[in-house]
Amino acid sequence: MLELIEIIVNPESFNKNRLDSITGEIYFKINDFSFPEEGWNDFVIVILNWWLCAFKNFHALNDDSFEMLFMDGPLKVKAKKNESNELEMVFIRSYIDFEDCIYTIKCSESNLKKELLKAARKTLGEISNQNWQTSDTEVLKKQILDFPR
Repeated sequence: MLELIEIIVNPESFNKNRLDSITGEIYFKINDFSFPEEGWNDFVIVILNWWLCAFKNFHALNDDSFEMLFMDGPLKVKAKKNESNELEMVFIRSYIDFEDCIYTIKCSESNLKKELLKAARKTLGEISNQNWQTSDTEVLKKQILDFPR
């Protein structure tokens, strides 16, 4: 059964420090499960840029898998296309000598694509409202424009 995945970003939590790094809440939500956890705070612009780029390369190169990394913590999500053209997503905490697979789901590629774009647009909207322009926000604008439709 396919699960619906959400990518949660909370614009009210966004903060820009003196080094122009923008942090804020960003995490995955599937039913009652949140990864890394509800309210996770990280470098939201950088992470979205990484995720959009990883998905875009996966799509353009017709790869069978890609990873979405978090900056804080040894955390990642591995997505792999299965024989039914579904994405098998594994939520992982990495350690020095092993990976702990915390949760696994199947979702549609279109669901993940929609959520990535929604989170990026919502984030960019708040960044524009705050008039926060950095090199990372410029990359995010370009990522959204170049994202597969």
